[in-house]
Amino acid sequence: MNAKSEQQKLSLSNIWVLAESNGPVRQEEMNICKAFMQICREDNNKDKLRAFFAENRGKPVLFEMKTERKDFRKFLFSGGETMSIQEGSFGDSGLGYSIWDAGLALSIWIQMNGDKFAGRDVLELGSGVGVTGICMAKSSANQVVLSDFGNVEDEGEDEGERNSVVERNLQPRNLLENLLTNVELNGLEEKCQVTRLDWHACLADSFRPVKEFQCVIGSDVIYYEEDAEALTAAIVKHLRAGGTFFLMNRRGRPGLSAVLENLERMGKVEVTELSLFNNFDSTPLLFATFTKG
Repeated sequence: MNAKSEQQKLSLSNIWVLAESNGPVRQEEMNICKAFMQICREDNNKDKLRAFFAENRGKPVLFEMKTERKDFRKFLFSGGETMSIQEGSFGDSGLGYSIWDAGLALSIWIQMNGDKFAGRDVLELGSGVGVTGICMAKSSANQVVLSDFGNVEDEGEDEGERNSVVERNLQPRNLLENLLTNVELNGLEEKCQVTRLDWHACLADSFRPVKEFQCVIGSDVIYYEEDAEALTAAIVKHLRAGGTFFLMNRRGRPGLSAVLENLERMGKVEVTELSLFNNFDSTPLLFATFTKG
């Protein structure tokens, strides 16, 4: 690869930094960002990039690279790992059509804490475009199941369930298809499984998960107060006893407090306030862990 193509490949679009509650971004992370921007401006930078990634692996910084398509986004972690994501449209994929800031924040956190998931099978709830599940698969996890709503015409879904979902207007048409596309874009077909999961089905006493997990993750998974009970059921029923749910969510989302209160009655909940900064803005976040009793 010549220097020109290498430099074009490393054309920056944005920089994301995970920080304590209201910041500011620490000087250490500022220096990392400045160093990377300088390397991107240089020709014949392959050796410098290799040294940069070796020195900064696991730092709370994520680089977004420019792409030719508006619906295609590419990311580079501080240790050199790459991630490519195709976004959809709200009409086809509902709220799961796009990358949300909490998903990028949880992805950064996963890259910083990969040892917590080493060799484990992990379930992601509300995967959307799959950014955190894909990041998890690129980290130290064994297998990752990415789950979200599927098409109303999914094979095996009975008429009663289909009508119920249609009435709630919660069935995006192409969400799972795009999720699978992103798994393939990142070459993770052997480590990732894409599956349909309706949290409201988890409310039934008769519901039994196909598998219980030691680790469950979710980012920006609660938008509506009326989904709090269903999300709680999905978390608890898919966790093994002693297993942990890791949540990154925008602060103040409707239903977030209700989910945490529900979980506190069934195990241990710990909460930390964080912020995700980028070139243009910052997002207030809440990071929570729930350990099932």
